[in-house]
Amino acid sequence: MSASLPSVLIVDDNQDFCASLFDCFEENGFDCTAAVDPLTALHLARQKPVYDIALVDLNMPGMDGLTLFREMQSAVPRMQGILVTAFAGNETGHSARDAGFQHVIQKPVGFPDLLDLVRETAQPRRDTQ
Repeated sequence: MSASLPSVLIVDDNQDFCASLFDCFEENGFDCTAAVDPLTALHLARQKPVYDIALVDLNMPGMDGLTLFREMQSAVPRMQGILVTAFAGNETGHSARDAGFQHVIQKPVGFPDLLDLVRETAQPRRDTQ
């Protein structure tokens, strides 16, 4: 695995979508972890604060993605975020930026585009290390 690839935390309550993203990132050499619920994701971020990028769904039971990302950033302040949602309107974009997300991407997700976006989002932080 290349040291230049970001570590990715995938959070989506749709198990099939989460597994699909995990498989795609893993096949491309990324160090990735997947969680199908917000509390597990928060626990992972607090226990292993090494994630460069979080891919977070907006609507999940127990905690929405905006609240989750704010909480995860308190544990991993350098973590970058990409909100992955079927509800990617202007209001969602403003709320996502307010919560600290760098990007919002609409479902269904094209994996090549998401892969490029993850690499692009992580690049500025990696350049400063």
